[in-house]
Order: sequence, then C-alpha cells, then structure tokens
Amino acid sequence: MNGLRRLLTQLVLDYLSNKKGLDQPIFRLLESVVRELTDDAEFAFDSIERVGRGAYTILTRSAANPDTPLPIQTASQGTLSILAIFGSIYSFLHSLRPDAKPEELLKTPAIVIIDEVDAHLHPSWQQKIMAILTSRFPDAQFIVSAHSPIIVAGCDRGEVSVVRGQRKQRDSTYNG
Repeated sequence: MNGLRRLLTQLVLDYLSNKKGLDQPIFRLLESVVRELTDDAEFAFDSIERVGRGAYTILTRSAANPDTPLPIQTASQGTLSILAIFGSIYSFLHSLRPDAKPEELLKTPAIVIIDEVDAHLHPSWQQKIMAILTSRFPDAQFIVSAHSPIIVAGCDRGEVSVVRGQRKQRDSTYNG
C-alpha cells in the first residue's frame, strides 16, 4: 500500500499548500469516482486535520456516516484501492503537465498499465472500473491484467485482447 500512502501524503500536501482546500480537482475526481462506484451520492472529503506533530487525518462523509466524519483509512480495501489507482494516474499526469488546466490534464494522452485491476474490488465494481477509467481519462490507453472475467464483462467490443504465451510443441513420437 505504498501507493496509497504516497497518495494520502500528496493529498495532505495539496490541501495545506492550496487556498482552495478541498475544492481542488484531485479531490473532486476522487469523490466522483467513489460516488459512481458505490452509488453513494453523499461521499465527500470533509476535512483534513492535524493529529500530533507531523501527522494528519483525512476525514470523509458518506450516506452511512452523514453526521460523523470518519478517517479515510476506515474505508474498505476496495475503496482505498480505487483512490490509489485514480489518484496515482492523476498525479502522474499532473507531473507531466503541471501547468495544464484540470479539464486538459484529464485528457492528456498516456499509456497506463495496471496489474490486477480487479484486486480487492467487489464484483459490481469490477464490472464498472474500466468504463470509469476510460471516461475520466478519455485519451489514455489502458493495459490491465485481471483474474476476474467480470472485468471483461464491463468492457466494450474491441477493448479486450487475450494474450497467451506460446506453448512448447511436444514431440508426438513415442520412444518407449
């Protein structure tokens, strides 16, 4: 989960260094993705608070906790995986084009490779993930691996290629 830790650290740094606080493109992107996957229109980043000398906690609200913000770390493994995937892609694109406007940044051409995109995701999320990736990053080409056939079920015609290794030819003669 080093990717998630880097993302959370970057979110805190972005929050602290920007006068817009939580009203920044990265926060809006992550909120919209989680809302779409979970069908929870209430999901939102609530605040970022200092805890101790150098630690911070990122608090979120959702339909399940509308009155009491909870630390993002209490979210499901699937939610945290989604945050890491989308946050990492956004951060990478931002590093390529730091002066781009948010709407231009999301349309940056890129090749994105994701190993085991289905890991930790609920089956209904597995079916939605590719459509959400391609809608949020329309000019990116995604190369993903997955163990779940449900990922393929969520793809459009022409979006899936099956890659198989070459099998060794067996000698069909019997020497016994």
